[in-house]
Amino acid sequence: MLIGLVLGYAAIRFRVKSDPIVDQIDALLPQTQCGQCTYPGCRPYAEAMAAGEADINQCPPGGEVTIQALADLLGVDAKPLNAEHGEHSEKTIVTIDEQVCIGCTLCIRTSSSRHNPCGNPMQCWKLATQYRSQTSNFSRI
Repeated sequence: MLIGLVLGYAAIRFRVKSDPIVDQIDALLPQTQCGQCTYPGCRPYAEAMAAGEADINQCPPGGEVTIQALADLLGVDAKPLNAEHGEHSEKTIVTIDEQVCIGCTLCIRTSSSRHNPCGNPMQCWKLATQYRSQTSNFSRI
């Protein structure tokens, strides 16, 4: 119990406060963590935009709506999506059959690689190809 109290105190005392503009930018991003913007996730991309190191048009999953929202927030002109980072596509709904699912996570990866280390190469491939780099909503059967 003493350790818990010490850890709780340390969490409060040494809390790192983040930049509010980074939080606002990050809230506008789709949180797919796909890396298409060349950053390892939405938060690093938001930090780069806040620092002026990245442009607002590098997020294919967010599309034009996100670009416009970022432009409004940052007070800059909106630009078309940079084609070097991919194309925007509408959200896909993926249904996972838990009786068949082997837990390989291929259906939630953004890679279009057919490599499947579990040895069951085609079981989930149909779901994975539907997903690719799109934002997805999952439902269970």
